[in-house]
Amino acid sequence: MKSEKVSQKVTDVEFKLRTNSSSESFPLTDLANIVTSSNFDKDKKLVLYISGWLIGLPRTGQKTVEEAYHIRNDSNFVVSLF
Repeated sequence: MKSEKVSQKVTDVEFKLRTNSSSESFPLTDLANIVTSSNFDKDKKLVLYISGWLIGLPRTGQKTVEEAYHIRNDSNFVVSLF
C-alpha cells in the first residue's frame, strides 16, 4: 500500500467559531481577532476542537461533540479546518 503525501500551507488553515445560530471563520493569520467577534463570549470557556489531518466527510464525530457543548451553553466552541 502506497501512502500519499499531503501538503498543507499555513494560509489554508482556518478556525470557525460556532454558536447555536452562527458560524464565523477566522484564518490562522487573523486568529487573534476571534475575541473581538460579537459571537465570542469572554465569560465562557474556550473549547478548541482539532481533528486529524485526514478526517473525511461527514464529520460526525465533530458534530456530536459540537452539539454537546451547545447544549451545555458554557463554552465558545472553535473548530479547526485544514
